[in-house]
Amino acid sequence: MQASYCSAETSILTFRGGLGWQKAEDMDFSIKPLDLVRPAIGISPPVGKTSSVQGGGFKDAMLQALQATSDLQRDAGRLSKEFSLDNPTVSLEQTMIAGVKSTIAFQATLQVRNRVVQAYTDIMNMQI
Repeated sequence: MQASYCSAETSILTFRGGLGWQKAEDMDFSIKPLDLVRPAIGISPPVGKTSSVQGGGFKDAMLQALQATSDLQRDAGRLSKEFSLDNPTVSLEQTMIAGVKSTIAFQATLQVRNRVVQAYTDIMNMQI
């Protein structure tokens, strides 16, 4: 990626491959924290709610995340076992990527658990 400074407009122009040059302030740089983790752990982005009853809220989201984490750990274990048994259909790259995805999902789940416990502790220590 190349950037050049344009003295007439005092803005940064960025080359975007086949798209040509584009002003940096016109590009969308907003990244939400879960946008990076969702593809790794297989959680789809949330869809807009039509009513307050639809979806189920935090409980369903946690159950889905825990299930995805469990599935990733199971797949990583299975691939590791098959690779160690010299299965020709399983590559080292597949095994390592599955292990990293599993680790990322577990760490994200652990951080959510820690924050929920901290929030519970904070609420319990509040004076009434």
